[in-house]
Amino acid sequence: MQELLKALPADNRLTASLLFDAMLDHGANGVQTLVRLLDSANANEKTTAHYALDGLAQFCGALPNADARRQTFAAALASSLASARPAVDQAFLISRLSSCPSAEVISSLRMFLHDDALCEAAAMVLQSTADPTAGEALREALAQNSDKNKITLIQALGQIKYSKAAPDLLKSAQDKNTAVKEAALFALAEMGSNEAEAVLHHNALLNDKFAIAWLTFAEACTEAQRAIKIAETILHNREKNWSDHLRTAAMALLVKKTGVAALADLREAAAKEPASLRAAALRLAEPLASDEATQAWLGMLPGLTPEAQADVLALLGRQKATNATTAMRRYLSSAEASVRASALQALTSTLGEASVKDLLGLLKTDPDEIMQQQIRQSLLTLPHEALNQEWDRFYPTLDAPGKNLLLDIAVARRDTLRLAALIEAMRSADPALRQTGLTGLRILAKADAVPACLAQLAKTFASLEVKAVQDCIIDIIKREKNQKPCLQKLEDYFQTANKEEKIKLLRVWRGIGSDAALKPVIAGSQDQALKDEALRTLCDWPSLNGLEPLLQLAESKEQQAYRILAVRAALRILRENPMGDLRQLDYLQRLMKSCERTEEKTMVLSQVGQIKSISALKYAAGFCADEDIGYEAAVATVQTTVPLKGTAAALSPEQAVAGVVQAQATKPLQQKIVETPLFASTENQPPEGFTALFNGKDLCGWKGLVEDPIKRRNMSPEELNRAQIKADEEMRRHWRVIDGVLYFDGKGHSLCTSRDYTDFEMYVDWKIEKWGDSGIYLRGAPQVQIWDTAQWPEGSGGLYNNQKNPSKPLVQADKPVGEWNTFHIIMHDERVTVYLNEVLVVDNVIMENYWERNKPIYRSGQIELQAHNTPLYFRNIFIKELPILEPMFNGPLFNGKDLQGWQVINGQPESWQVADGVLYTTGQGSGWLSTTREFADFKLSLEFRVPADGNSGVFLRSPHHGDPAYTGMEIQVLDDYAEQYARLKPWQYTGSVYGIQAPSQRFSKRAGEWQKMVITCRGPRICVELNGQKAIDTDLVDHMQQSKEHPGIQRRAGYIGLQNHSSKLEYRNIWLEELR
Repeated sequence: MQELLKALPADNRLTASLLFDAMLDHGANGVQTLVRLLDSANANEKTTAHYALDGLAQFCGALPNADARRQTFAAALASSLASARPAVDQAFLISRLSSCPSAEVISSLRMFLHDDALCEAAAMVLQSTADPTAGEALREALAQNSDKNKITLIQALGQIKYSKAAPDLLKSAQDKNTAVKEAALFALAEMGSNEAEAVLHHNALLNDKFAIAWLTFAEACTEAQRAIKIAETILHNREKNWSDHLRTAAMALLVKKTGVAALADLREAAAKEPASLRAAALRLAEPLASDEATQAWLGMLPGLTPEAQADVLALLGRQKATNATTAMRRYLSSAEASVRASALQALTSTLGEASVKDLLGLLKTDPDEIMQQQIRQSLLTLPHEALNQEWDRFYPTLDAPGKNLLLDIAVARRDTLRLAALIEAMRSADPALRQTGLTGLRILAKADAVPACLAQLAKTFASLEVKAVQDCIIDIIKREKNQKPCLQKLEDYFQTANKEEKIKLLRVWRGIGSDAALKPVIAGSQDQALKDEALRTLCDWPSLNGLEPLLQLAESKEQQAYRILAVRAALRILRENPMGDLRQLDYLQRLMKSCERTEEKTMVLSQVGQIKSISALKYAAGFCADEDIGYEAAVATVQTTVPLKGTAAALSPEQAVAGVVQAQATKPLQQKIVETPLFASTENQPPEGFTALFNGKDLCGWKGLVEDPIKRRNMSPEELNRAQIKADEEMRRHWRVIDGVLYFDGKGHSLCTSRDYTDFEMYVDWKIEKWGDSGIYLRGAPQVQIWDTAQWPEGSGGLYNNQKNPSKPLVQADKPVGEWNTFHIIMHDERVTVYLNEVLVVDNVIMENYWERNKPIYRSGQIELQAHNTPLYFRNIFIKELPILEPMFNGPLFNGKDLQGWQVINGQPESWQVADGVLYTTGQGSGWLSTTREFADFKLSLEFRVPADGNSGVFLRSPHHGDPAYTGMEIQVLDDYAEQYARLKPWQYTGSVYGIQAPSQRFSKRAGEWQKMVITCRGPRICVELNGQKAIDTDLVDHMQQSKEHPGIQRRAGYIGLQNHSSKLEYRNIWLEELR
């Protein structure tokens, strides 16, 4: 039982059922063991017992009554009730019996019916048995009991309708305790006992609360006439004025007892009574539909109040009374709005799509606004095809409000068939119809509607309507995937338009906001007639592409008003469009140079203060000595050091102080600080064995890009030299070093190393902005991809231009745009491995030659930082050239004589011995035997012999630190048939990649027999043959979710080893063939 309890709570219902079934195998003793645990002082044991007993009760409750397990559980639980225990635990046990009640438990519960704490629990179980003996036990307990228990017992007797207790309950109905009296009256009512009617009637007249009991009795009694009489007495206010809710209940009882015969009473209630009773009557009448009933309802309609007429019409609509449609149409002309609305809804509900003609016909009757909305709502509930069939016949005949309503419905339904009508409406003299036309075109129209909208724009002069037409054109064009034809239409119109029309079109260009839309605005600023409006449009431009023209406007020293507007607009665009710190600072520096007034300079400095970088700090600090803006510069300087909410500080105190000092220093001192920094920086400092490609100070070691490898190869030395000079000049315009960061402004071409590289390992930190795109060219060929994951969800790091070999990264490992990422790239021969932020994303994949697809990648070439029209940031670019690969090894790893080529790691040297061509471990100590050199891809074959209970393993690609089974990989070697290993996991047996992949089936031999294993490692693919059968064929990429516990599966090279696991193991004929 203890073992079973440990498995609770179960993971699923099936497991729980199996556990409870197993518990019941222990019989009554098992159940009583659980009950005894309720008395435990250990809170956890007690909680577990509660859980198990409750689960057992539910499990047994689902079994058939005759099931022995159910009976055993109930009997064991009932017998345990004789023991003394706290009331709360006793109540818990009693309550569990309600899941599997039986006559056998009744005698065990009698004793609790006089206990104030346990009576309710016991009564509920007895009530659930539905056994006469239980009823008698409840009745007997009524005598000599507390009022609290009496109420519980009476309610239980009423629930099981134990009629033999009626005399006792009649006595209780006279009790001085009102709660006991009330319980008795309702219990008698539920029994439907005839001898109780008089007392129930008497009390009903005294108190409406007991009138409910009287109605309950009427429903329960078997004599229909008696029930009808009681219901009619209450409904028709006989003997007294009964409350509305009692009369509603009486009506419901009449309907239940008499059916259609109750319609007369329902009509009477609907005609004369309050709204609440009328609503109840009509609700009860709804399922009693018939032609005869409809005629009766129609006959009483004229004499009803408008409110009642509306309610009855609604009833007929819900009943879909087709023989009432003539009346419904007649009441469409009612003087009362509520009646008209109800008739309209009833007609629509009854006729469905056939009501469309009626609804459209109503539009010709000049309906008021409320009726129009009702018509609209009704039409929207009907299939649109029905309206389309009648559209052409009705639409031309309608007045403006009618047309407006139908067009509004067409727009709501996204009906593109009505575009011509919308264009016609846009041209209408009716303002409301014009507005609907424009709204509809704005939502539905395509490019072919633009000319009509332009024509409308030309003849529209009211400012609000002009804006509506402009917005319509803007939305139509922005919705088009190919905007070019639309923009050409605008351009053609612009060329022939007069001044006023051109001014109107300027706002359309602004709303579109694209590069193509910006061009005519800039051109307009050169037109003296349009200059003022064009420049104001430019200063209101919403997109980032307007920043450069605004900067040029500010720098051009135009009229002061324009320059101020340009400065403000440029600052607004910079605030609204997040970008890299250096790029933003670059723009702000340009803007500052164009500022003449103190107010403008202050605004620029305020924006500089929002950039949290050393470059911004130094720039702001450089103005602290300015008499006009020194204080504002000081504030901005401090602000650059204050981290944004929820982020860490971007600058250390040392960086901040050094930045201020450098900004305030003389030029000679500034130069000396650049050459010899005030404090050591960790950036751009290569790790051991690596060289910095970027020194953090200048572009030394880099050059501009000249064409592609094929074109460069075909140039003469003189041609190449001239082209290089030109490329370097362009490079220096767009690639700069700012405070240790290599920054590209988004223009120009790629940056290249000044020398070529063959095999290498490199690190590079990179950062992009939104929609950023770049890459690292290896040996002059594209590329290890860099881009924004919002646009390319697969992420960065893939070999984008591969066609035959994998091109996408294994996983997305990018950090958010605006944060630094790190590539670790390894290139051996034609294969590339890439880690992004320490996550493997490209695993030893062949990189294809983009320039010459029929050839392998060039053996050497320059490394390039790709320019792709977006700003870029690089730092910490380090490289380590790798030696040319040694000749491939193919031969014995073990010479059969000694341990030449092997070394013992973390163990005793004497624990490994050689005898008669066999390499073996004595099993003493621990550790492992490793090759003296590393291997990457290979085919390893060996023979081994395992003693009884033996355990060892073959380590692959392991380093010399940590546990090689985890820091590398282990192929398990084991006596699979030993008793002590019988319960191991599948991935722990011979041939498995330990902890990662189990063998397909068991191919191992018995202990003492020689066995053969062949292991092939090629990149991430691992294959193991055991005794001539394929046991493993797996791709480690599919197991990367286990890399946290088994980091070795990410390694692609390392030492091969044999494990000493405290038992004698023998190996021989160990051969290895290295694979490319």
